[in-house]
Amino acid sequence: MPAPIFTVMGAAAALAVVAGVLLDQVAARRGLRRVATPTGGAAADPVDTAAAGLLRGPHRPTASLPLPDRVRLGVRDRWRRPSASTALFAACFGLYVGLGALLVLRYGAIVGDAQSRVADGYYVFFSRDPHLAAIGFVWNPLPSMAAWPFFPFKGLWPALTQQAFAGNIVSAAFMAGTIVTLRGCLRDIGAGRTLTMVLVLSVALNPMVVYYGANGMSEAAYLFFLILAVRHLMRWTTTRALTPLVWTGVALGLGYLARYETIAATCAATAVVFALSFRAAGGERKQRILAGVAEAVVVAIPALAAFAAWSLISEVITGSAFQQFTSIYGNSSQIAISGAGLVGHQSGWPLPVYAGLQLLAFGVGAPIVVLLGLLVAKRQHDGRLVAAVAVIGTCVAFSYGIFVSGRAFGWLRFYLPVTLLVSLCLALMVGAAGRPRLAGGPRRSTGAATVVAILVAVSALPTTAWAMFDRRLGAGEKPQLTWVLHGVHTPGQRADQRLFPSARAIAADLDRRLLPDGAVVIDTFSPCASMILMTSSRPHQFVITSDRDFERTLADPSRFGAAYLMAPPTGGYGDLDAVNRAYPDLYRDGTGVGRLIHQYAQVGCPAFRLYRVAAAKP
Repeated sequence: MPAPIFTVMGAAAALAVVAGVLLDQVAARRGLRRVATPTGGAAADPVDTAAAGLLRGPHRPTASLPLPDRVRLGVRDRWRRPSASTALFAACFGLYVGLGALLVLRYGAIVGDAQSRVADGYYVFFSRDPHLAAIGFVWNPLPSMAAWPFFPFKGLWPALTQQAFAGNIVSAAFMAGTIVTLRGCLRDIGAGRTLTMVLVLSVALNPMVVYYGANGMSEAAYLFFLILAVRHLMRWTTTRALTPLVWTGVALGLGYLARYETIAATCAATAVVFALSFRAAGGERKQRILAGVAEAVVVAIPALAAFAAWSLISEVITGSAFQQFTSIYGNSSQIAISGAGLVGHQSGWPLPVYAGLQLLAFGVGAPIVVLLGLLVAKRQHDGRLVAAVAVIGTCVAFSYGIFVSGRAFGWLRFYLPVTLLVSLCLALMVGAAGRPRLAGGPRRSTGAATVVAILVAVSALPTTAWAMFDRRLGAGEKPQLTWVLHGVHTPGQRADQRLFPSARAIAADLDRRLLPDGAVVIDTFSPCASMILMTSSRPHQFVITSDRDFERTLADPSRFGAAYLMAPPTGGYGDLDAVNRAYPDLYRDGTGVGRLIHQYAQVGCPAFRLYRVAAAKP
């Protein structure tokens, strides 16, 4: 079950700390304790030294004041205006959740994948067979679990579940957290106020960031844990303290529970920690390897614990450790069904070119910025940029590679982390441009470098917007947004607009029949099916895919009390539907299985047919 994962991760984090301390002590006894400058070997920059001091612990200048003065100062500070980070979070959250409300509640633009993630969390509590494993194992559990706190309020505000608006709130919170954490990274780097403000706004207002902060998808959680891991890993390269390393591992572990791509970032972060520790350690090669392992294991354990726990639980419950690849509902099956219609394959461009254009949409100069940043990092002996490029760049490269190899859809959203990486590279390069050539020399002006960085960052806004509304590059965004902005003009746009009303109409018809519990067998994988369940006032009338007796009830409905089978049209995703797979001829004529009771011709949903099982009582 998913719940023990967090217990396992907590124990893994504690184990990481203990293991790291023990191995570090072993290294210290063998004379391997490092005496390193904050940047890993270069002369310490005053700004970096100050930042490192702040990272070691909070500064308390009031300690020397008399007790009454300290108390009065503390009370006054407690009621000061909100900090810049708090204000930034509130502003971003308000923007994203407001746009989400506009899309979902005003226009009915509900993203299918986002709705499915909320539905997976819903089944755990409100299905006919509530249990933790109902959350499913095809997709990562964290986005669904993050929606749980909103479910108790569905009676006061039904849209939280019926229109999956709980997912929009979750994505808005995670994306706002991403922006605040990015600002923290830039402050740790020592970027100037103007540059920090421009870089933060260029990411926060990027059209793709705004849209995926508002639409309830898992990209927001993915970006949040990615930038959180980068921030702590960058802190570790500066301070070489144990705590940032532990937080890096925990962030990557939680990130894996949000998106599978994070496992690539974990491997990269572990390699970076080992390499930098090995390089900074003294002594013989064997002793340097021990020093590298001592710190690499700290960052790897929490993430590997999440990976192992989720895989083991999936194996025990479903019989497969990697449902995303082996399940009939997984990514591999969906790609096989799509065939030549796979997103990106009909663009007219070779796949590497297609993916490259999507990547460049987030910054035409992104590859150049990253390469220049690595050159600067090498020259300055600065491990911070290496850490950022390793963690974020590896995820981008992973997404690029699996698409080019034909094992993924060509979604533009896979390259969202590029926005974070470009911002960090620009800030680090501007900081390097302002350092003196010689230790103790005068600092150089960063005015020209700041202007160039601002131009590069701002230029990504129009290019991203262009890609989103290009029918080839923005295949996942253009269909949803075009009709919202320009009105309904095609049958497909009308179907998108009518998704929720159609599901509600089907659910209302079934509710009026006053069917007993477990009367209707339906596969919730089919489009619209999960929304029918969540809008129904009688959800227990359905036997759904996550129910533990689903397979036996589907195999023999009459014996186990089910009176109806509900099937979508065959072809495409309809061929993956469990009812159609069990009864291939059911949708055509129902011969030998049951009698057609009703066909739902609701725009936006598949043309479901409701059959009464032949041997079942009405």
